[in-house]
Amino acid sequence: MLVVPIDMIPKVCNKEDRSIGGNMKQKIFCNLIVMSLIFVSLVFAAVSIADATEFGIEEVLNAIKQEIQTARQQDTGSPTLKIDKVEVELSVVTKKDAGGGIKVVVLGFTLGAESAAETTNSQKIQIALIPEGLTPVASTPELGLVAAIREVKSALRNTLNTPPPFKLDKLTFEIEFAVEKKADGKINFVIVDLTGARNVKATHKVKIEMSRKT
Repeated sequence: MLVVPIDMIPKVCNKEDRSIGGNMKQKIFCNLIVMSLIFVSLVFAAVSIADATEFGIEEVLNAIKQEIQTARQQDTGSPTLKIDKVEVELSVVTKKDAGGGIKVVVLGFTLGAESAAETTNSQKIQIALIPEGLTPVASTPELGLVAAIREVKSALRNTLNTPPPFKLDKLTFEIEFAVEKKADGKINFVIVDLTGARNVKATHKVKIEMSRKT
C-alpha cells in the first residue's frame, strides 16, 4: 500500500511536472490521493456509528435494582448496614425510531469496539429509588456493582468495630460506571477506575446512602 503523508499532498500536487504527460499524470495521482482520503474518512465514520451500543432505560434500571437487592441480601456481620436510598444518573440520547417517534436510550459500549459516544451530545436522567422490603430473588450472577458495595460495607464495619467508638450517622458513596454489552447480549457494569485504563466516554453514576440498622 502506498502511504503519502497528508502534509506532503499540497507540495506534490502544486509542483509542476515538465515531463511529457507529466501534468496529466500528476493530476490523476493527486485525485487518487484525495479520493482515497475521503474513502478512509467515510469508512471510519461508518465504523464509529455502527459501534454505538444502546440500552433501554428499563433494562438498565432493572439491572441496577437487581444489584442493589443482591447487595442487601448479602448484608452479614455486625453492625447491620441498610441501604436507605439509591440515586442513579444515566447518560442518554434522544433519537427518532423507525416509525418517526421519539425514543430515549442509555449509552453503553461493546468490549473491543470504539464507542461512538465520544462524539455524541448526551442528556442526563436522574432517578431516586428507595428500597422497600427484602423480597428474596433467585441467585443471579453479579453484574459489577455488588462487589464495590460489599467492599465499602466491610471497610465501614471494621472502622466501627475499632476503638475509639464512633456512631454512624450516614454513609454516602458514589460509583461511576459504564454499561457494557457482553458477547451474549447481556448487561455488565464496568466501574471506571481512576487510572483511565477504560477510556469510555459514556459513563453513569449511582449514589448509595446507607445507615446503621437499629
